[in-house]
Amino acid sequence: MARATFGDFLQAAHASIGQRSGASGPAARGSVEEVSASLLRVVTVMGRYLKDMTAGVNDVPPQARPALHPWAIACLQAREALSNSAGFLTERGAGPRWPPSPAASPLAQRLDTVTVSLITGRDLLHTHFTPGTGSTRQHRSEWAPIVTSPPVNRALLTEIASLARRIAHQASGLALSPSVGGPAARTRAAG
Repeated sequence: MARATFGDFLQAAHASIGQRSGASGPAARGSVEEVSASLLRVVTVMGRYLKDMTAGVNDVPPQARPALHPWAIACLQAREALSNSAGFLTERGAGPRWPPSPAASPLAQRLDTVTVSLITGRDLLHTHFTPGTGSTRQHRSEWAPIVTSPPVNRALLTEIASLARRIAHQASGLALSPSVGGPAARTRAAG
C-alpha cells in the first residue's frame, strides 16, 4: 500500500469543493449560518498554512518589508486577508465549533471536507519537524528543507489561492441568492 502524500490531501480538497450536489437553489446550499461556520473553519486552516509560510518574516518590521521578495509580500497580504475574513465571520456569529456537528447543507459539507483535507495535509507536513526552542521548529527529516523552500511555499500559496477563489465563488452564490425575507425578497415585494 502506498503512503499518503501531501498532494493526495490537496487533491482531495480541490475535488471536494469542486463537487456539486444534484439539487440547486438556496435550500440546496444551506443556511447562511451553517455555511458561515464551515467557511470560518476552512479560512482558519488556510490562515495556519500562511502563518507557517511566513514564520521567518514575522520578525521583520513593517518598514523593512518592501525589501522582501514579492512572493513573501503576497504571502503576508494573503495571511492578512484571511485573518480579516476570519474576524468578519466571527463578528457575524460564525463560532468556530470544533469538532463541527455534521452539516446539513451540501456547501457546508463540502467546506468541512476541504477543512479536514487541509488539516490532514498540514499535519503530514509537520511530521518533518520537531518543536524547537520558543516558536521555532527543528528539521526532523531530509524533506524539511524542501517543505519550507521558496518554490514549495510559492506552489502552496498558489494552491491556497486557487481553493480560496473556488470557495469564494460558491459561497458568494449563497450570499447573493434571494432568500425569504432577505433584501432581494423585500425588493420584489416593494416593487
